[in-house]
Amino acid sequence: MRFSDLSTTERSELYKLKVIEQLSISEIGRRMNRDKSTISRELARNTDERQLGYLPDTGSMPCKIAT
Repeated sequence: MRFSDLSTTERSELYKLKVIEQLSISEIGRRMNRDKSTISRELARNTDERQLGYLPDTGSMPCKIAT
């Protein structure tokens, strides 16, 4: 199975399931019809442990390169 990025709608759903309903990664994957590794990678990439946890809006923002 090939990995594909989550859509903005899927990121909002992930936020609801993980942060509000506090479901496991496996259960989120089942409900969203995505592999649990996709959910895990998304959370790892877009979670800010210092502040608010998972930030769904950061996944769709372009990357900034330091100069």
